Amino acid sequence: MMKVTPNDPRLSAYLFGELSADEAAVIERAAAADPAIRMSLRDLEKMTGFLFNTFNQGAGAELLPAQREAIRKAGRDAAALGRVVKLESPARSWKRWLGGFGAAAAVAFAALLMSRVEPPGKSADSSGSGMVTDEIALLPLPGPTVGEGATQVAGISGPATEQTRSLESRPGEFLRDVARHLDRGPLPDARKLPATSKLGSFSQVAGTRLPIVIGDSSLRWVSGWVLEKQELPPRNAVRVEELINASSLPVGEAIGGLGFTMETMRSPWNADAILLAIQVKAGDEAVRDLKLVCQSGSRHRLLGSFAIHDDGMLSSVLPAGRSTLVMLELLESGESLGEIEVIQGSQVFLRKIPVPSNEVTAGMRHAVLLGAFGMWLRDEGVGQAQLTGLLESSAGDHDPVRAEARRMVTEALHLRDSKR
Repeated sequence: MMKVTPNDPRLSAYLFGELSADEAAVIERAAAADPAIRMSLRDLEKMTGFLFNTFNQGAGAELLPAQREAIRKAGRDAAALGRVVKLESPARSWKRWLGGFGAAAAVAFAALLMSRVEPPGKSADSSGSGMVTDEIALLPLPGPTVGEGATQVAGISGPATEQTRSLESRPGEFLRDVARHLDRGPLPDARKLPATSKLGSFSQVAGTRLPIVIGDSSLRWVSGWVLEKQELPPRNAVRVEELINASSLPVGEAIGGLGFTMETMRSPWNADAILLAIQVKAGDEAVRDLKLVCQSGSRHRLLGSFAIHDDGMLSSVLPAGRSTLVMLELLESGESLGEIEVIQGSQVFLRKIPVPSNEVTAGMRHAVLLGAFGMWLRDEGVGQAQLTGLLESSAGDHDPVRAEARRMVTEALHLRDSKR
């Protein structure tokens, strides 16, 4: 049997119900094992659904082979006389077999695909700047120079510089190109993943600049290792800031063309600390000359696993429609927690960091859970009991995407237990 590829014509035949049971089983096994094939099936399903809705209407629409066979079978079966013959949808749904692949992976994968829908217009490939390579796509976005032991990188060149240049010149197209590059391939080779840094220590330095563009590929990678491979992911595939960025807070206030939200809660793993989540979102147009700066007298650190610590490589352009969620951990002091500066060109907006209350949104709890999960996977200050406690406290949240993410965390806990 010929190997199934993402461009295999049998994929469309599968969706149209034109394969035998044995041939369909081959496609299903290949799709369960290869994310690139699942992506192709999803793309083809969108196209076939559109074509059927547009052209296959009216009384003269032709039945598919499987539908004709269902009618013939009913006609041969005397017991079926007088019953309604149930016909499958013209385009076979790839979600039917995904149940065996795992509900958590199905929802996480579907949510990821929804976030990757490319708007109409010029693609990154037509911009003349070339294709994204593994060397660039797998590189974590840089973080700010903060914390003891953080490394200032001067005069760096190569993939990191190209990444920064692309983010500044064509941020939306570049991020879509990276997403397309990563989504159409299997899980990355662990040997190709660039090294990530340890979680930084707390710093007294005020005026910490925060990244406004962060990726979110790590959620897909971690989910793939845990749910598909049934093993814990390699350390460099776990990027705490990307896991946090896979969550979202409720819509906050509008600052110019920017949506801005802040929320705090007490740290579940450090009784002396407060967690601060900051979310920014661009509207219909990209926000340029944008900077976020944490002005706090409290010792603090950004939760992340950045490969590079260099303020000069942080993007100042937030692409249209894109949101970013970052999280800091602040040690409590007797003074005010400080302020966040939102700088847009020559305009500076100050927002006081709120004191934690007993009311915590489901989005904040989920962001904290995913951040703690990443720290636990990397053995960076979160224990199993603390992670389990966060899972239990979120049990009443019935949002399906967040519920499936919790199943991923639960499965990872089971995997580690089984190795002891």
